[in-house]
Amino acid sequence: MAGDIGEGDAVVIGQGDVVGAAGQPQAGRVGRPALGRRALLLGALRGLVVFAAIAVAGVALGLLGHWFGSHALPTIAVGFNPEDVALDPAAHRAYVTGGNTVTVIDTRNNAVATTVRVGLDPIGVALDPAMHRAYVTSGNAVAVIDTSGNVLVAAIAMRPSPAGVALDPAAHRAYVAHAFSNSVSVLDTDRNAVVTVAAVGAPNSLGADPGSVAVDSAAHRAYIAHFYGASVSVLDTDLDAAIATIPVGAFPTGVAVDPAAHRAYVANSGGDSVSVLDTRRNVVVATIPVGSKPLAVAVNSATHRVYVTNHLGNSVSVLEGGTGN
Repeated sequence: MAGDIGEGDAVVIGQGDVVGAAGQPQAGRVGRPALGRRALLLGALRGLVVFAAIAVAGVALGLLGHWFGSHALPTIAVGFNPEDVALDPAAHRAYVTGGNTVTVIDTRNNAVATTVRVGLDPIGVALDPAMHRAYVTSGNAVAVIDTSGNVLVAAIAMRPSPAGVALDPAAHRAYVAHAFSNSVSVLDTDRNAVVTVAAVGAPNSLGADPGSVAVDSAAHRAYIAHFYGASVSVLDTDLDAAIATIPVGAFPTGVAVDPAAHRAYVANSGGDSVSVLDTRRNVVVATIPVGSKPLAVAVNSATHRVYVTNHLGNSVSVLEGGTGN
């Protein structure tokens, strides 16, 4: 494949190819560049994502133990430095990023079904089960996996440092936060192309820092947590433009939305708290103390309960959500 890949270009590639940081397909493992200041900061952010992904998985396993009784659960070997996990319950599959690959796990027997090689240092993964697609941020690209056959079908060239990714399946859009660049790329998932780049957040002495993303499809909103900015940007997904910036606690790492309750929950790793946002007014309505260094947050929209993993506390905080908190 000749020539460089421009930002927003979709490149169809063969199974087993690796997309390097410059967008060029390469065979085998890609060498790591020398670490600079920004790379070290990104490494710290990635470390938080690692702990958050592991913590969310721990919540899921703990709930399974509660529902089905206590018993030994298997440990499954995956790629080096696993960063994120996404589930497709109907297909009995879990997708785990790490080690320049996505490991596909058969959740019926807790065994590795296959491994898909993607770009350099994959971080986030999001699934669209209806369209049989997985979207993985890696290097300076988003890798697209056809989950019906678990093969890599495209790589969408991006601006540097793509991190968190979230989908709006109804609108056929994906939202990719770029650490250190104060921006979110909006992807058309039908065409595998970048349609626009939205500016979010405000610069600070450590650079821009959007990381986690959550989407409320019904309200046409996306919420982006800024780790160093201590804030959450609200993106109008009809306009693809930021309409509000909400101050939250120190070093927010995770964000989740409860659409029916009109609430968003932000884990503040530096403040040992969760900020509760009223998504109709875009304001903080409560700050709830939790355990030490909360990283990830998940919402059960049916019960409006909120689960928060506390990394240094070795615990999970359970909040009564809804409008009462």
